[in-house]
Parts: sequence; structure tokens; C-alpha cells
Amino acid sequence: MLIILRCKQCDKSFTPKNKNHKFCSKKCGSKYHDNKKKPLAINKICNRCGKEFATFYRNSGKWCSKSCKEKAFMKRKWKRWKKQGRQSANQIYKEIILSFLGNKCTMCKIDKNLQIHHKTLISLGGTNHYTNIVVLCRKCHVVVHREINGKR
Repeated sequence: MLIILRCKQCDKSFTPKNKNHKFCSKKCGSKYHDNKKKPLAINKICNRCGKEFATFYRNSGKWCSKSCKEKAFMKRKWKRWKKQGRQSANQIYKEIILSFLGNKCTMCKIDKNLQIHHKTLISLGGTNHYTNIVVLCRKCHVVVHREINGKR
């Protein structure tokens, strides 16, 4: 069976020597690749934040940045954990600390909306060791941070 194709460069009819040939000659093939334009940017929308961004690849580019990709991954992971009835490491750690230090705010003795406060902030070199942690309710926690930041 004789197969006849059209050359991608010069549009002549030719009989290919194998099924992968797209050009009638090597000359047409090299001309085509030399004249081939650089790929144009494709505008896409980030799957996580909805921001528009440009990519040069059709099959890639679901997220506008690496951080969006990581946050989307963590969101999927969290959903999977919820379905399995698991908790995040932070929640488990919080429950252990609260039970160890007592389930009441150290300032007002309320047992609702409890949060963990670091005496020496992590950003200033503090650790997650129980000696650096105090249990506070949400209101007291806000008050403490306002005093630290100098706002009243």
C-alpha cells in the first residue's frame, strides 16, 4: 500500500520512507526547524488563587507559583486526612501541650478558645519546648501580643 503525505515546509506530495517522516527532504526539514518561531506564552489561571499567569508549556502550569502549588498540595493532604479521621501534627501537639500544662488560660482561668503562646517567640529564637509555652485564651493572647508589639 502506497502512502502519500504533504511536506510540512513546501507542501509537496511525497512518499515517506518510514511512518515518522513529515518532510520531503532533509533540506525542507532543516528549513522548517530554522524558521520555526519561539513558542508564544500561554495565559492560564492558577488553580488555587485564580491569578492569571503566563507559561510556555501547554501541559504544565496549574499554579502561578511554587507556594501556590505547595498550599494546594497541603489542602488536598488535609482533606484526605479529614476523610481518614486524622489530625494534623500541630493539632496533636497542641492537645498534648494543653493536657500537660492544664486546660485553662493562665491569665483568666477560662477553658474555652485556648491557644498556645511562646514566651520567647519562634522568630526570635524560641523553641517549642514546654518550658517556653504558656496556655492562653484567645482574648488574653491578643492582649499579650499587643503589649509585645507596643500597641495598646
